[in-house]
Amino acid sequence: MEYPGSHIIRPIRRALLITFIALFFIICPILIMYTTGYRYDWQNGLLKETGVISIDVLPAKTEAYLNGLAVKKNIPIRLKNLTPQKYNLKLSLSGYYDWEKEVEVKNRQTVYIKEFSLLKKPEPKFLLAGTIGFISISDNGRWLIYADETKGKTNIWLDDLNNNSQTLIKTLPGIENIKVVWGKRYNYVAISNAQAPFRWLITVNTENPKQKWDINYTVDSLITKYAWQENLEPQLFFSTETNINAAQIIPQKIINVAPNKYLDWQMDGNKIWALTWDTTTTQMILTKDIFGFSTDFARWQNDSNTRPSDWHLLSTYQDTLLLKNNKQTEKFFLVNKDNQYSVTGQNWLISPYNDWWIFWTPWEINTYSIGSAPILLNRYSEKLEQIIPLDEFNTLGIFWTNRATALFPYYSVSHDLLNEATIARAVDSQNKIMYFSGKILLKEGLWKISY
Repeated sequence: MEYPGSHIIRPIRRALLITFIALFFIICPILIMYTTGYRYDWQNGLLKETGVISIDVLPAKTEAYLNGLAVKKNIPIRLKNLTPQKYNLKLSLSGYYDWEKEVEVKNRQTVYIKEFSLLKKPEPKFLLAGTIGFISISDNGRWLIYADETKGKTNIWLDDLNNNSQTLIKTLPGIENIKVVWGKRYNYVAISNAQAPFRWLITVNTENPKQKWDINYTVDSLITKYAWQENLEPQLFFSTETNINAAQIIPQKIINVAPNKYLDWQMDGNKIWALTWDTTTTQMILTKDIFGFSTDFARWQNDSNTRPSDWHLLSTYQDTLLLKNNKQTEKFFLVNKDNQYSVTGQNWLISPYNDWWIFWTPWEINTYSIGSAPILLNRYSEKLEQIIPLDEFNTLGIFWTNRATALFPYYSVSHDLLNEATIARAVDSQNKIMYFSGKILLKEGLWKISY
């Protein structure tokens, strides 16, 4: 049927209908495939799935470049419908180090680039002159203790960084390494010679440095170990060969707690763990809360070539214990309720973020997270001296003989942080400030950088 004045006659209408139906059955599958992550590879004539790169890092103004091309989006960025292949991703911001990595996009998978911050390019700031052999910073970043080695003597200073005031705590007659243990709940710090037995041990009120106590003047025997207890009042537990004592800071008073019948002990909050040896079974025993609800936590058979006294209890954290055997200088032993692991290392630390244990020798880094086995993080040909977490994302400061680098461990990306040799280092990870000593720009002393 034809309508008067109509130019779209029946054959044309039928052709249009067939065309639209054909387009519907052609375009709809294509749209569905594209929205579900498929792309047609015209070069190879293949239908391929696509992937995604998701970027969410700090600072928020970070710019992203993919294969050298600027991504015209703001953080957080989600790059969809990417052909599966390797891409060069660079994150950049003026005044910060570039972060660059080759990322591989796979079919129907998302590559997440997140949970880290670019680091500022540091401008070293000179603080004071001297030969600084030791630096330690409080957990809140307010106080700094450093040892100035001058004219054959070691001067130990407390620096209140908020008020820029320095107080001389103690002068030692020779050049000597020291140990510093900060109180967790109170503004107190314990300072001693570096290795047991401790010939001298003093506690200092960091709010009022004149309130200090040389505990060795009160105790006849040499101190073999000490640790702060997280209690209602500041209290330092310490042991001699014969006793375990508590140094009550306010008022200054020594309390005899118990005979020291243990191979070693360790403070965990307000509970004490102990290491003993069963002479009948020749088993080593770890006991939890020896002065409370005492329970055996773990046992293992001692090697016949190892003396029980060779074992040392180094740390307790969330029912995971770290031990060291004097016969095995590059091994640590981790013990929890379910497993026991050995891990290679000469030095160790527990990151204040994400409950991450880090062990290292001059040539490799191993890590451990509760609930999994230790893993090898990296091996190096360059001699590694120290590791310090730099921020809440566990970016690591790696200190070598003549330089320092930053390692983003989850992505195996690193870049230079400081191209100078340093002697001692300490990091305020909350405020992203690194303090270090050395000869920089021909000036020897204490320096800092903000990263």
